[in-house]
This record gives sequence, structure tokens and C-alpha cells, in this order.
Amino acid sequence: MSLQSPIARARGLGSAHDGAHHWWMQRLSAVILVPLSLWFAVSIATMASADYLTVAGWVAQPWVALALIIYFGALWDHSPLGEKV
Repeated sequence: MSLQSPIARARGLGSAHDGAHHWWMQRLSAVILVPLSLWFAVSIATMASADYLTVAGWVAQPWVALALIIYFGALWDHSPLGEKV
């Protein structure tokens, strides 16, 4: 038995006031992931028969490395947001 009133027990259990930010971040990461996912899928499909040195040379290009960092960063951020929902 608690000496707290019902309102005192309920405080802090409601909204975290983070819903709008969560929604915007999920949409932003989804918009970033759509073209990058298509680019990544096509790139991997075209390099399916390539050897290690060819793929390593491709990844070593600055614009490819930057695109991969952005892609996996957005994927890393988007995945837990989707799991929460």
C-alpha cells in the first residue's frame, strides 16, 4: 500500500514528449535510405563476380566510401527507430 495519491503515482509514466522528434528522424532516415539502398543493391549485384581487389578498389574511392558511411549510418539509426514502433 502506497501513501501516494493516484496522480502522484501516474506522473512520469506518460508521454516522453519525444514522439515528434522520433517521427521526423525515422522519416528523414527513410528518405536517405531509399536512393542509397537502390545504389547499394545495384552496386553489389554488378560486383557479384568481382574479385577482392576490385571490390577493395571500389570501396577505396572517396565518394563510394562516403556513400557507404552515410548508408550504414542511416541504417544504424533507422533500425532501432523502427523497432520501437
